[in-house]
Amino acid sequence: MSSKKKAVKKAVKKVTNKMFAKDDSFFNKACGMAEVESTTRQASKFRMGKGSAYKHRKQVKEEEK
Repeated sequence: MSSKKKAVKKAVKKVTNKMFAKDDSFFNKACGMAEVESTTRQASKFRMGKGSAYKHRKQVKEEEK
């Protein structure tokens, strides 16, 4: 008889693009500089490294300094 441990799933709350668009201040500042709305679609692009807001992320970092 083998004593295999059962995998225990941890309760991890995943951040959806909708929540990310609403709550992330860095993303919202980048959208402001890019002059685009902070939508779910734009959040998805930002998290994948694409889109207008993603292109303005360096300006946001410089402004925060």
